[in-house]
Amino acid sequence: MAESKIAQRAAERTGGNPADDFWTGIERMLADLAAQAKADPLPDDFPARVLAWLHEVLATEAESFWQQDLHGRLRQRARRAQADTPANGAATTGQAAGDDTKREERIKSVLASGAARSAPAAVHTDAGSEAGAMPDQTWLLCPIRSETGTAAVIEILHRQRSGPNRQLAAEVLQSVAELCGDYLRRFQLQEYARERTERDELAQFNRRVHDSIDLNETAYAIVNEGRRIIGCDRLTVLACRGPACEILAISGAARWDRRSNSVIRLEELCAAVAAGGGPLASGGLAADLPPQVRIPLDAYLEAAQVREVLVLPLVRPPANDGDQPMSIGVLVVEQFSGVLTDEHRDRTAEACVACRQALDHALLVQRIPWAGLFRQRDWRALGRRGRAALVAGFGAVVLFSAACLIPADFEVEARGVLQPRSRRDVFAPDDGVVDELFVDHGTQVTKGQPLLGLRNPQLDLDLKRVWGELQAARKRLSAIETARVEGTAASGSNSVAAARLSGEDAELQELVAGLTRQHRLLEAQETELHVASPIAGQVLTWDLPQLLQSRPVHRGQALMTIADPQGPWDLELEVPDRDAGHVLEAQQAAKGTPLPVTYRMATDAGESHETTVDRVAQSIERTASGDPALRVLAGVQADVVSNTRPGATVLAKIHCGRRSLAYVWLRDVYYAVSTRLLF
Repeated sequence: MAESKIAQRAAERTGGNPADDFWTGIERMLADLAAQAKADPLPDDFPARVLAWLHEVLATEAESFWQQDLHGRLRQRARRAQADTPANGAATTGQAAGDDTKREERIKSVLASGAARSAPAAVHTDAGSEAGAMPDQTWLLCPIRSETGTAAVIEILHRQRSGPNRQLAAEVLQSVAELCGDYLRRFQLQEYARERTERDELAQFNRRVHDSIDLNETAYAIVNEGRRIIGCDRLTVLACRGPACEILAISGAARWDRRSNSVIRLEELCAAVAAGGGPLASGGLAADLPPQVRIPLDAYLEAAQVREVLVLPLVRPPANDGDQPMSIGVLVVEQFSGVLTDEHRDRTAEACVACRQALDHALLVQRIPWAGLFRQRDWRALGRRGRAALVAGFGAVVLFSAACLIPADFEVEARGVLQPRSRRDVFAPDDGVVDELFVDHGTQVTKGQPLLGLRNPQLDLDLKRVWGELQAARKRLSAIETARVEGTAASGSNSVAAARLSGEDAELQELVAGLTRQHRLLEAQETELHVASPIAGQVLTWDLPQLLQSRPVHRGQALMTIADPQGPWDLELEVPDRDAGHVLEAQQAAKGTPLPVTYRMATDAGESHETTVDRVAQSIERTASGDPALRVLAGVQADVVSNTRPGATVLAKIHCGRRSLAYVWLRDVYYAVSTRLLF
């Protein structure tokens, strides 16, 4: 083998000249490559190590490591660019842009023949045109073989003046290729294992996206499972709704705001790409894109801050020849931190086939009326459970029939409050300002006890005005009476003056009498401003100083509530109007017998109490909440209210006879059907 020949020749050379260093470098290179080719795990940078050793030992100008993958695609695993140093300032050596086709042809010919090959290196001008061949530079290509054939090529640019001769370089390159054969065999085994794993994952992905025909479930399966298969940061699937696109699912997001700027821009971009029918990658030159696509692409990249995005329309193939393909959806692959590699694009292309089929089926099923009732898997499950379903249905019919025949206690629910029967509200007798407050919440009062004092500034002013007018009238009356007495004593007085004084006296007496009555009325009004308790009991209104002290009040305004908690209590219930008919009907059927009531207080929900209905209102009224209700009054035993407070909430059930068990259980359903569907 060439490896053994090179190793033997290296072992034979000993001494201190530069040639010995060359052979020592070859030994070190071969030993290192042999160890790396057998290392576990296989190093990812093995092709780069090979090129680095070749550059160090053979002083090559440029090196490349080419390899075919399992699908026959040629790619460059590693390379080291040559130093383009012009010899005379007008020409450079190596590959020009126009030689890429010739270079690929040489690589493919070596892969096809499996034999080493050499080619002269061309000289190119600064403009890129070929000026001729360099006699001291040669491209050496050596194949790397494995059990499946030639699958890799090592390419080096050898310079005669700076390295060993061409024959020795070719032998060294052959030895390195044989060592790389071990690496290639192990690498291909890993590729086969990885390919099989990817195929299994792709098959599992295909099953999962086709597991359901529901559109939402299919869309979420595509984005969540597809993101794991592709290895991207985010995956989005959209459905084409005419000329527009609508987002169906976003990987890692349960919901999103359709009015957000990024969502709107993404839908606009996908609509433009779907109209064109071709894929779009943001990594390409934006200047080459048409404005219909470039403008929404720039707007979305600015709104979403995405580093790279790949938009792939999911196109349904035409059913007949001559039909145009139609985009049914769009798949969007996004990267925020990295870039989309060729591996990402290959996996995306493989996943798009399953995504298109699954999304197409889900969209077709969604357009079918009542599609949820005709799913194949549901009918299969129903067929497997047909006997059990028949038994269950028969049992349900029997139970419902029995419920229609079995009687049960019918009770109407009502809510209410617990209040003392002796309860009075205290109202303001006139407009005024609360000047004095003698009681507070919880104060025990007796009948006639002062509660508060009001002050009416207008009443005070009127009282002082009338009192002043009354005093003035009395003084004038006293003066006239004195004048009349003096006139009577003087016998020579004029009779006309006496008559005039007599008239004024009568007028003033009437004025004094009127002012006296006004003063008494004003005093009575002032007395009424001192409000007294109408009954003996306890003040129930909370925080009276904050509510009334120095506050203006109006005539008839409720100021506070006085109740006697020691007396009898009542249960004030409000029956909803839809159940009022049951209560009235039960009362008529009872023929004077009080209807029993079972209730529980919210303050003591664990204990139930019983009582009977005392009175039922003859009309339905609006409650404080605005809902119509029938008011029902029931008595309460004295032992129940020992530890309760006025206004406590009560949950009660009024017994309204017996009805069928089905009606008792399903009367809400019956009410909804009869009022909303049948009426």
